[in-house]
Amino acid sequence: MDRLLIKSKLFHLPGKKVLQQANSFEVVLVDVSENPIERPKKQKKYYSGKKKKHTLKTQILADKKSKKIICIPQSKGRKHDYRVFKESKVYVHHATKI
Repeated sequence: MDRLLIKSKLFHLPGKKVLQQANSFEVVLVDVSENPIERPKKQKKYYSGKKKKHTLKTQILADKKSKKIICIPQSKGRKHDYRVFKESKVYVHHATKI
């Protein structure tokens, strides 16, 4: 299903590189949510002690003004939210507020 959206070119995310450009965004909102998944074969990396389930973490970066999503990195459920942000290597221009 997701590949159909990408091929249709109706669904497009600007991506991480846009965040590095000057004056592209004033304020960027960052939030992480956990989504439950089926128990994988390698359970330890996906087990979230907070939710008591196996999860995937999805980080969303959005523009505050337009409320458009910029990029969506994902990680395993065991990681802390800030660590997900650091490991996603999303570099925001120094003039942009997070």
